[in-house]
Amino acid sequence: MDSSTDEEAPDQAATEAAEAGDPNVRSLLWGYGGVSIVPGGDYPVLEALVRIYLHRNDINELLTLLRKSLDRVRDLRCWKHLLMLLIYLRPAEDVDPTDRVALLRSIVDRFPELLGTRELAHLLGHVHWWSPDFVEEVLRRWLALRSQTARRGYGELVALLALLHPERDRPQRALLEIEQDGNDRDARAGAAMSAANLWSEHAQRDRATALLVRLLPDASEGEWAAVFDLFRIIDELTPDENTVLLLEAIADHTHAAPRRGLTRASSSIGSKPHCLTRRRWSLASCRV
Repeated sequence: MDSSTDEEAPDQAATEAAEAGDPNVRSLLWGYGGVSIVPGGDYPVLEALVRIYLHRNDINELLTLLRKSLDRVRDLRCWKHLLMLLIYLRPAEDVDPTDRVALLRSIVDRFPELLGTRELAHLLGHVHWWSPDFVEEVLRRWLALRSQTARRGYGELVALLALLHPERDRPQRALLEIEQDGNDRDARAGAAMSAANLWSEHAQRDRATALLVRLLPDASEGEWAAVFDLFRIIDELTPDENTVLLLEAIADHTHAAPRRGLTRASSSIGSKPHCLTRRRWSLASCRV
C-alpha cells in the first residue's frame, strides 16, 4: 500500500469563526456521533487487515502492520477512521501496554491534526483505563487548541479523567484550572457534560455532584445545558443526598438559568415549575 494523498487540516481560524458564540457546540465524547464518508484508496484493505488481527488477537502483527503503514499511508481520513477500531487495543491486566502506547503516540505525532477530533476523543475515552499517562500527555498538547469544539472536548476529557481517576494529580489540577478560568466557557461546559453523564453511575455520583455544584454559581448557557441534559439521561431520580444537593444548587441559581432549559428540566423531574425556585429540598420533594 502506498498513498500520497494528504488531507489538508481544517483552517483553525475558519473553524473558530464558524463556531463563535454558538452555545450548541457538539460534544465529542457524549454526543450521538455524526455522518462521515469512509475513505477509499488504502483504507478498505487496511481496515480489513486490522479487523482480522484484532479478531485473532494477534497484536504483534497488528502493531507491525500499523507501524509500516504510517510511512506509506498519508491520508488523514484513513487514520481518523482507524482510531475507532484501535479502542480494542486494550491489553489484558498482565500484559505490558508499552508497544501499544508507542504506536498510538506515533499516530498522533504523525498526524497532529487528529487533536481536537471526535475520533481521538473516543479513543482517549477508552485508553485512559489502561494508559492514563498517555491520555494526560495528549491532553497537554490538546490544551493549545482554541476552537469551541476542541475546548469542549478538552473539558470533557479532563473531567472524565479527574472524576474516574481521583488519585491522579494532573487531571485534578487541570480541572481546577478550568473551573477557575471564567473565560474558558467551552471547557467548563465540557466538564459539566462529563459530570452530567457520569452522574448516572452511583460509584461516580459523589464527585460528579460536587463538580456540578461548583460550576453552577458562575454557569453560562453551556454549563446549564449540560445540567439540564442530566434530566434527559436519568430515567428516575432517587431521593438520595446527591440528588438533594444538586437540586438545591439548581434552585439557588435558577435565576441565571436559560428559561427554555429550565422548563425542560421541570418537566423531566415531574414537578411543577415553581418547585425549582424553592430554597430547600426535602427527600420527599425528590420523588418522581
